[in-house]
Amino acid sequence: MPIRADQEGSILTHSAPGVLRTVDGRTFAHVPSGIVTLVAGASPFVADSGITASTAMRLTDVVAAGTTGELNVALSAGAGFQINSSSDTDISQVFWEILAY
Repeated sequence: MPIRADQEGSILTHSAPGVLRTVDGRTFAHVPSGIVTLVAGASPFVADSGITASTAMRLTDVVAAGTTGELNVALSAGAGFQINSSSDTDISQVFWEILAY
């Protein structure tokens, strides 16, 4: 069973396929991650009511396309997030993963 720590130091374990559980009892019904395709340097808005101003995320280019740029994320507390590139012609596919809400 893979084990890792989140940004707050909580130990995360995969207790069942698609389920993430922390030692302090918090569980995620799914591992909060996905892939989006940028259009003109921006992703569609991803709705997630658990997003806070301090949510930690990991962004990784999966398929680089167009003129790639530096990736960043705009968080909207209680609503979701949008991934943006510093290049308006970036049309890459980007994997995102929420590390800590």
